[in-house]
Amino acid sequence: PEPPPGGAVVVVPNVSYETLCDCVDRLGATQVLTSPGIIGRLLSRLPADGPRFPALPGLRLAGGLVSPQMLRVLQRRLTPNLSFDYG
Repeated sequence: PEPPPGGAVVVVPNVSYETLCDCVDRLGATQVLTSPGIIGRLLSRLPADGPRFPALPGLRLAGGLVSPQMLRVLQRRLTPNLSFDYG
């Protein structure tokens, strides 16, 4: 089914790989905001053969530095639509 127009904010207190997949796949999340530390803990669960969320419009990382290597890995294994805020 098509998600309804508009958007929703889903607050997840304890992010796991399964929770992230559920929010994007089942709930139709179009934007994800998290920290590099949280995403870094999920890296081992991401597929190695392509992005897990190729159509996710936006994943924003905030609250810490993202190394160029981690940025490349996340774009390849999570989503190419990645941005980060630090400041």
